[in-house]
Amino acid sequence: MKKKEKIYYLAGLIGSKTPFFLLIPILSFYFNKSQVGKIDLILVTVTLFIPLISLQLGEASFRFLKQFLNSKTKIISTTIIGLTANALFFSSLVVIFFLMFGFKEIILFAVIFMSSFIVNNLLLIYRGLNEIKSYALLGFLSGSFTLILIFFFINQRTTLQDVSVLFGISHFLAVIISLFKSSILKDFSFSKFNKKIMYSLLIYSLPLIPNSISWWFIDLGNRYVIRLTLGEEYLGVFAVAARYIVMIAFINSFFLLLWQDNYLDDRISKLELKSNFHDFFKIQLSIVIFLISISYYLIKFGAGAEFIDSYKLVGPIALSLFFSSLSAYAGVEYLKTKKTKKLFFSTLKGGFVNILLALVLVNFLGLYGIVLSSMIGFIFTFYLRVKDSQNLKSLFKVIERKLYVGILVMSLIYLIQILGSVPVIITTCVIVLIGLIYWNKKIILDTIVK
Repeated sequence: MKKKEKIYYLAGLIGSKTPFFLLIPILSFYFNKSQVGKIDLILVTVTLFIPLISLQLGEASFRFLKQFLNSKTKIISTTIIGLTANALFFSSLVVIFFLMFGFKEIILFAVIFMSSFIVNNLLLIYRGLNEIKSYALLGFLSGSFTLILIFFFINQRTTLQDVSVLFGISHFLAVIISLFKSSILKDFSFSKFNKKIMYSLLIYSLPLIPNSISWWFIDLGNRYVIRLTLGEEYLGVFAVAARYIVMIAFINSFFLLLWQDNYLDDRISKLELKSNFHDFFKIQLSIVIFLISISYYLIKFGAGAEFIDSYKLVGPIALSLFFSSLSAYAGVEYLKTKKTKKLFFSTLKGGFVNILLALVLVNFLGLYGIVLSSMIGFIFTFYLRVKDSQNLKSLFKVIERKLYVGILVMSLIYLIQILGSVPVIITTCVIVLIGLIYWNKKIILDTIVK
């Protein structure tokens, strides 16, 4: 993949995910812990529902367009009609639910969901068509418009419903602009809907759902456990810490996207695959370590004063997400071999272990019990996926020693954040930054030269 294409990918990914990352920290200055916990629960639920309602048709269209670009009109038309039908079904359920129970939060949820649903699936179709500029434009505009409108209109009288409307308007404008810049409107036709293609798309897409929701399913399950056992205020504290860690998830999505394209490309040698994977691993491990080293000041200056205790959770959540990333990398092997049922069951088992442990450990360790249970769940999922593949075993063997050293370094830095004085914490941040730059100097130099 060319450097210019990587930049477009990064712009689209960061733009589309930025609102989910920055919204909670921004709202923490205007809303209390309970309100922040509520909007965070809605955002995570939206992220979980998108693959469930879409049935991963967008992901399937991406894969099919890559493989059968000559049939793009049928694939695009079939995918869009299928997604529209699913969206209308969901909207009907929302209306019925609102009329029966008068639950106002469902409208807030529906607006954020529908706007995110459209953006996420359009991004996948743009990728499948190799329309990287349209991908970057949609992602960048959806994020930029959201932040601009929220910064411009938010004040102490703003309600959560107002935030959802601003979110929806921003995404709608971005979608309209990107559509006129792409070829989708030309390629779409109701008459090109094909039942056989729909069947093929679903056969491929349905088993993908567990892998795509694995982190968010576990994350959402954890949040509901927190809400039911500890209350919404604790959920607010957890939400602020988790939102900064979500930044790692978004960065991981970018590298996972590149890794997926490389791994599914049979023209790339095993030696090059190992080299790419090693680089991706180093970059993500470095980001986690650095984020832990600045966690205190990240929360102190990046969230409301009543959320300061959130910094204590940044380290454990970061490590948990790191294992989630490794698990996702391992899942790509199943996509290549099309053994998506194994992908399904490995995710299901890992999620079950997490939720079971969370229900037990939260009573003894509070929020730390929640984080520990998710960490164990992802490690278990990772183990299940690696043990069945010789290719994955050889890949992960390369980074095994660095992984153990990295976890030890994370633990030491985390203890310094919790127990150290201000001068010690600042000194640690500087040392970590210099050390990580030196460790990644080859990657940095190669990137600059290229």
